[in-house]
Amino acid sequence: MAAESEQAINFLTTISDLLKQQRRHFDDAVVTHCIRLISDYVEEKSKENPMENNPGSTSTVRRS
Repeated sequence: MAAESEQAINFLTTISDLLKQQRRHFDDAVVTHCIRLISDYVEEKSKENPMENNPGSTSTVRRS
């Protein structure tokens, strides 16, 4: 289950990064909302499973 959680966080992080890169193609408010939702989810999951987080992983999403 921990591996699935880490995979989900990595997937969402990738989606967030792609949204940031392609922002000009989408409505800015929608992109901002999606990034915020992803950030909140990743933050919540990180708090639930602090021992599962790999310090070298890219499972953090920065708000823009």
